[in-house]
Amino acid sequence: MVIFDSVTKIFPNGDQVLDQVGFHITAGEMVVITGKSGSGKTTIGRLLIGDLKPSEGQIIVDGEKVIEANLKELISLRRKIGTVFQDYKIIPDKTTYENVALNLEEAGFDKEDIEKKVEKILEMVGIPGKKDLFPSQLSGGELQRASLARAIATEPHILFADEPTGNLDKATSKEIFELLKKINKAGTTVIIATHDEEFSSSGSIHHIHLDKGKIVKDSRPSKKKKK
Repeated sequence: MVIFDSVTKIFPNGDQVLDQVGFHITAGEMVVITGKSGSGKTTIGRLLIGDLKPSEGQIIVDGEKVIEANLKELISLRRKIGTVFQDYKIIPDKTTYENVALNLEEAGFDKEDIEKKVEKILEMVGIPGKKDLFPSQLSGGELQRASLARAIATEPHILFADEPTGNLDKATSKEIFELLKKINKAGTTVIIATHDEEFSSSGSIHHIHLDKGKIVKDSRPSKKKKK
C-alpha cells in the first residue's frame, strides 16, 4: 500500500509543487496520475522513492515511513519500487541484456538465475530477439520496453512509470499501455504519471488528477456487482 498524507513540497527557490496532496493506493491497483506539465506528477515519484523529502506530510510505503528511513532502509525500499522515466535511463554502452541484468547483479543473483530471468522478462515485454542490441539500435518503443524490463527484473511490489509514452506515437503508446496492464495483472502495483488523459478512460483504472499541485479528482473503478 502507498499512502500520501497531506503532502506538501516546496523547493528551496520557493516553488510550491504539491499542496496538501493525499491519496492511498492499495496493493495490486493500477493507478493513472494525470495533469499538465508542472502539476507535480514527477515530484510524487521522486518522493515515493525517497529521492526528495516532503516539506510537510507523511509518505508510507508497505507500512514504512519514507521520510524517517535511513540510507540502508531507503536502499531496501527502492528495491520494492521499479521506476521508468521518459528519458529511459538506459546505459548506452551496454546491450539490452546487460541493461536488464544490471539490477539483478546488484541484487546479488547468480549468473545462471540472471540468464533465466532476463530471458523470461524480455519475452514478457516483447523484445526477446533484441538482447544483444545496444540502445542506439532500438526504436523508441523498444527502448521503453527495455526500460520496463529492467524496472521489473527484481520483481518490485510497485512500478512507477513517469510519462512512459511521452516520446512515442499513438500506436506504440497503446502497446506500452497494454504492456503496463499486463505487468499489473501479474501482481505488480502500477502507477503511471502522464499528461495523456486517454490512459484514465479504462474502467479498471484508479484515476488521480492533479492541477497546480492539488488533487482535483480521485476516482476508483466501480466494483462489479455479483450476479
